[in-house]
Amino acid sequence: MEGTGSPDAQASRLIPYWFDAAKSFNNKKAVLLHIDAHSDMDYPELVDEFPIGHFPHSNNEMKTLMQANDEFIQSAIITNLIQTVYIIYPYWTFNTSYAYTSSLGITTINNTKQICMCLNINTTDNNTDNDVDNIDDEEEDHCKTRNQDNPLNDFILSSNQCPKTWLYHYIELNSLTASNILRYSNYWSLNKLLNLNLINHSKPMTLDHQGNQPNPPPPPPPPDHHHRDDYLPLILDIDEDFFGVHLVTHNLLKSGLNINFIHTMNSIISLIFCPIHYINEIHIDQIYRWLIEHIYMNIHLRNNYKSIIDHNQLMMILKKTNKTLQITDIFCHNYTLYLIKLNELFINNTITYHQIDVLKYVGVCFTNSLITYQYIPEIHLCLGHNLPNQSLVDEFLPISNDLLKLAIHFTQILLTIPYQPNIVTIARSSRDGYTPRWLQYDIELMILNILKKVFHLTEKNIIYTNHLAGDKYYGWYHRFT
Repeated sequence: MEGTGSPDAQASRLIPYWFDAAKSFNNKKAVLLHIDAHSDMDYPELVDEFPIGHFPHSNNEMKTLMQANDEFIQSAIITNLIQTVYIIYPYWTFNTSYAYTSSLGITTINNTKQICMCLNINTTDNNTDNDVDNIDDEEEDHCKTRNQDNPLNDFILSSNQCPKTWLYHYIELNSLTASNILRYSNYWSLNKLLNLNLINHSKPMTLDHQGNQPNPPPPPPPPDHHHRDDYLPLILDIDEDFFGVHLVTHNLLKSGLNINFIHTMNSIISLIFCPIHYINEIHIDQIYRWLIEHIYMNIHLRNNYKSIIDHNQLMMILKKTNKTLQITDIFCHNYTLYLIKLNELFINNTITYHQIDVLKYVGVCFTNSLITYQYIPEIHLCLGHNLPNQSLVDEFLPISNDLLKLAIHFTQILLTIPYQPNIVTIARSSRDGYTPRWLQYDIELMILNILKKVFHLTEKNIIYTNHLAGDKYYGWYHRFT
């Protein structure tokens, strides 16, 4: 395998690995197979030094591609890395299939240049598949861009407002039927879009909208483990939230804490902890757990409503956590004032020990990966980016049967890949609050075991990136077990 399996907390941080693998692409654009509960197809910002139309030539240009967690695929298209995108959703969030020939361009809205997208370019007139809905059959392009006033809704454009600069195939599939379409579709199969006339294991066939086959073919052979120079490059990208999504704030709400308390505590936490450089967030989380435990003990067991946390006590817990740390390394300038406010917040809301326990398990962490573009380190409750009733993200808490079903779908999808990908990347989606944290280690272990089996990999092929949330191998949930 030319690339590596690289678990990372957030998907956009894997972009440098993609471009490193692209050194072997021989100037060919890649096909991306993206397995995820969300599309990750948002628009990147056209910031200074963004590499428009070319691979990044410097570290600064590379950094501009690592913006918000769901913008990295469009960045890869604009930099001429990718020509085809397959998005494969789990059955629980998406139950149909669509195929487009799409384009990205640059438009100007209110004197600001920004990325725009057009769907429905008519290049598939001869496509006779009925396994996917081809939006290309309509007359007009559907063009849109980010609505800066309301980011959850696109700003609709006319086709002449969005130049078709970067063309790409875009296919959305669901896990129930994805493997059949990837293998047998006359127009959208992997073999077709990878231009593999030499690899044709089975006769193409037409499927219905449910992916049913009148005569199932014999089992396919495993992927070819030798990558030929005449093959198109292939990137396999896996997000662990394919196997389930949990909105972490629900844990706090179910414990009886209200949303106003959560917002207030978040604000106070960000004014207590101000790391001036990279510090392992595990250390900050340990201090946070000690603080809220100490405040609770003062209030409920000593009947003392005053915070008695002083400088010496903080130094003691700092040295237990990491002997090299100083108060000025972690705490804000006026942290004592906000420790008092945290104490008052707990008193006014009559916090129970069960709620303290839930707050400890949620913990505090950086709101983004440390290498996110222009990110200033900020510590908050580790809730992720989506609050209940303020998110378009669906929650799905899998039981064992769901995990088994998704594992089967995942394996079937991998077995449609005709040769080893140039690189396989994995995103934990833990810091952004998607993958159920109590299942994250098991989900990751399952993914890695399937990858090893299908592509004949070993532990030596797996690289864990820096700055992962929680334990390097076990994740955030098991960080103190």
